[in-house]
Amino acid sequence: MKNQKKCLENLDKRFPESPRVKILKGMKLEAEDNLDAALSMYENILQDDDANVAAIKRRIAVYKAKGQDQQAIEALTKYLDAFYSDAESWLELSALYLSFHLYQQAGFCLEELILLQPQNHFYHLKYAEILYTSDNITVALKEFCRVVELCEDNVRALLGIKLCTSRLLNLPTSAITSSASSSTNSSFSLDMKTISDLNGLAKERLSIIYSKNQRGGNSANEIKIVISDWLVR
Repeated sequence: MKNQKKCLENLDKRFPESPRVKILKGMKLEAEDNLDAALSMYENILQDDDANVAAIKRRIAVYKAKGQDQQAIEALTKYLDAFYSDAESWLELSALYLSFHLYQQAGFCLEELILLQPQNHFYHLKYAEILYTSDNITVALKEFCRVVELCEDNVRALLGIKLCTSRLLNLPTSAITSSASSSTNSSFSLDMKTISDLNGLAKERLSIIYSKNQRGGNSANEIKIVISDWLVR
């Protein structure tokens, strides 16, 4: 800490009133758990320059550290109105909404991320999991399939396909048709054969993946037995 203090003093002498140096001072205060002083420093920077991205992000970090998630959400929302293409902040906002079980708002954040980076399979995966949690099974299935298209043999996506198809196979055909027609994508259609085929393919790929990854030992064999039992359900 002595070296940090000396470095900051030298920087302050060399670059007086520099916002970057002030942010470094604020980060030092954060490390010392002096969050109120750090927040005050960031607020002062933003009074002079309300578009200082580093200060905005550090202020949001302090809000989260203080447990003030609502203020963090408001600050992130305002920030993204001005800096729409910041993918990291959309993901952070989604995580904050999820902490409050606000699945619709969290899903909206992932939709924006998919628009920004449509080839990023992780965003499709997060979106699919949010849809599944909010009981939007048909659209979740579509997104899980998209993940596998972008990232072959993605285990989480294959498990998602297995879960979605298993639930849909237990529904009456009329319920599946109604659910698919209410999908936001009118070109997305489902029938019992397609669902059954997807279920079988997911089961097959998961069996192969786990057979390759679990070799030898009693615990490995026990894991394979548990997985095999689950897959045949």
